[in-house]
Amino acid sequence: MEKLLNETNNTFLENLNLVLERGEKISDLNAKELTIETNKIKIKTKKMNRSFWDIFGCVGAGVC
Repeated sequence: MEKLLNETNNTFLENLNLVLERGEKISDLNAKELTIETNKIKIKTKKMNRSFWDIFGCVGAGVC
């Protein structure tokens, strides 16, 4: 009976460790996704700023 209890306990601890490792991997992936999305937003913002100044830049400066 004690042997079965020890085996069950060991299996539980192994599974718990696997779950914790998986959680860390998911967390790492989420951080990478956020970084990628942040970079995409920065690129879009730069393009929008350039477009704005291409369209309205000469109006504010008075020279076209």
